[in-house]
Amino acid sequence: MNNKIKERRRDKAAIIQAVTALGGRPAKSNMFHCFQHNDATASAWIRQSREGYWYFRCFTCNFWCDVWDLEAKRTGKDF
Repeated sequence: MNNKIKERRRDKAAIIQAVTALGGRPAKSNMFHCFQHNDATASAWIRQSREGYWYFRCFTCNFWCDVWDLEAKRTGKDF
């Protein structure tokens, strides 16, 4: 994996931007209202892995992804 890909996965601001670009709404701390369904209570969060990569997870849809997956989803590409 090249350095550009790794660095973007370690950028917390990049994943927040990707989630909000898809319609996710920030809640408290690292919690979000999922962009895939209408939830009154935030059902998703972003977390940092042991390797330093940020990822998004929705507990309701059981959807896990990183910033590159979110970008692919936003642009309609396969991920």
